[in-house]
Amino acid sequence: MAGAPLILALLGFSPAFCEVPSLSLDGAAVIAEENNVELRAAREVVAAAEAEYRGALSNLLPKLSLSLNHTRAESRLSHVLSQTENSTLGLTGSVPLFAGGANAANLRRKGLELRRARAQGKVAEAAVLFELRQAYARLLYAQEAVLLSDEVVRRREENLQLIRQKYEAGRESKAALLEVESLLTASQWERAKDEHGLRTAQTKLDQVLEWPLTREVRAEAVSPLPVPSPDMPDWQAEFESHPSLLADRCSIEIGRESLASARSGFFPTADLDTSYNKVGSSKWGLQDRNWSWSVGLRLPFFSGGRTRADTLAAQAELRRLQVEKSGAKDGLWVEAQDSLFAWREAAKWMDVADVSLKASEARAWLVQNQYSTGQATYFEWRNVEEQLVSVKRQALAAKRDLIIARARFDKAMGRGVR
Repeated sequence: MAGAPLILALLGFSPAFCEVPSLSLDGAAVIAEENNVELRAAREVVAAAEAEYRGALSNLLPKLSLSLNHTRAESRLSHVLSQTENSTLGLTGSVPLFAGGANAANLRRKGLELRRARAQGKVAEAAVLFELRQAYARLLYAQEAVLLSDEVVRRREENLQLIRQKYEAGRESKAALLEVESLLTASQWERAKDEHGLRTAQTKLDQVLEWPLTREVRAEAVSPLPVPSPDMPDWQAEFESHPSLLADRCSIEIGRESLASARSGFFPTADLDTSYNKVGSSKWGLQDRNWSWSVGLRLPFFSGGRTRADTLAAQAELRRLQVEKSGAKDGLWVEAQDSLFAWREAAKWMDVADVSLKASEARAWLVQNQYSTGQATYFEWRNVEEQLVSVKRQALAAKRDLIIARARFDKAMGRGVR
């Protein structure tokens, strides 16, 4: 590997580029999972939902409180001063026996909200992974496009020298010389354009990774390239665990639990309360004690129509959710099937691009030899070289599009970075 820097320099890489760290697609996914702001926000939503679920669970558990009071009172009657002190140490407990089903419905709703938050987190992961793969594939394409542009510029500089020598020797036309100069200028412009595209692609990847936008990294080649299976997936089984559909099902169930909570206002509530106190008439002298308990039953009689209004609103919200989510599965099915077919087409086109590249390289070698021996004109040689450059760019684009097509399919299937 001692000659690697020289080879890179001949290919157009500067020494600074050789020092740019490389990054694999899997490594980029790990970094995105830790740094991406959307994923961090989704994790915080899950943490909040977990806390709210624990809070809802507390409504079903007994409540205990400890109190300590000391009271001192003074009174004056007929110039006689009297003082009284009273100390109380008490333990009070309360147990909710029945809340009309509101507490149980609230607990179930919070559990469903937690499941929905986790499912929505998976949806966010799938979206970030698609964005990451797309940015990575474009950076990989931009890197290789710059290499190709450097190669084309170098080749056309050599061609210019060759055509100038032939023109000066009277064996080539002025038109050929002017055209090769024009092609060299165009290729230099193309290289500058590709370098700008590389910088843009680098910035986009930095943005997805939450890195400084000036940070440079070299994308490693994706090997092997993602090739789709020829078999059709079991769509029904795949969508049973699709995070987007799971979130939709949770939303509908949350609507049902909200309705149950609203209806609980029509039912009675019952609580068990108990207290134990130690009382004394002097400071901290707790000589007496008492204990009591009570069961309270409350039957709602009239709430000004609030319970009925809340119930009607919850019913309307549930119907809205059912209508809104009814076509979600069909939409995902269409998107997943379309993305699978697009992925397969991209894989087939990759095969076409590979075969075309081999054919173009063989033809370019043949015509170049024919031109060297005078069996072909400059314009014939020019045409096959232009075609070769075009086919090479086509092959690079096919590789990029194949990676992006796989990313789109995974997003449609709700597959995240984990």
